Amino acid sequence: MKIKILLCSLIIMFSYVCSYANKKNNEDYDLVKLEDDAIIILEGNPNVISQAPRKISSQNRSSGDNYNILQDAFTLYTEGNLSLLNNEYQNAINFYTRSIELNPTVNSYYNMGLTYSRMAASLTDNNSKKPLYEKSIIHYTSAIRLNPNDSFLYNNRGVIYAKLGSFDNAKKDFYKARELSPNDLDIRKNISRLNNDMN
Repeated sequence: MKIKILLCSLIIMFSYVCSYANKKNNEDYDLVKLEDDAIIILEGNPNVISQAPRKISSQNRSSGDNYNILQDAFTLYTEGNLSLLNNEYQNAINFYTRSIELNPTVNSYYNMGLTYSRMAASLTDNNSKKPLYEKSIIHYTSAIRLNPNDSFLYNNRGVIYAKLGSFDNAKKDFYKARELSPNDLDIRKNISRLNNDMN
């Protein structure tokens, strides 16, 4: 198990480097800090997970039990990352959702948001994209609640707002991201593109 987790982590780290190094300048907004975060399962959406995740009771849990829960959550999170890297979006959502049920983290919420945005981008029907982008925003928002000082979270949520045509919200997020990371070129480029789109 430890070897599998180590190998998965190495693959993910390598993919981060490659995805950033291969990022091209194009006409679209830039998502930054790719492949690194997720959210709470949306109520009224029973198809998000293939089976009911294990519920955690705050009572009668020993420290050993808690360690096993955290280990299980990390394993599920790692499996979600591998699914995301392979563009297996529904599998990634399943793994991240189960991981969050055990141990909600900024990373799992972030990657859930990223998964929904990539799933939307893979579709050609604009009507089908909107609900996926909306879910992406909800997940990025959950990540921001856990870490309100991460500029990448605001940047990526701003990207999704811009894709939905919600330019005022996008502007707020991009400017907040710039406030937190004033020297980040991707954020500055997104602000420039947004200003062009709003004019």
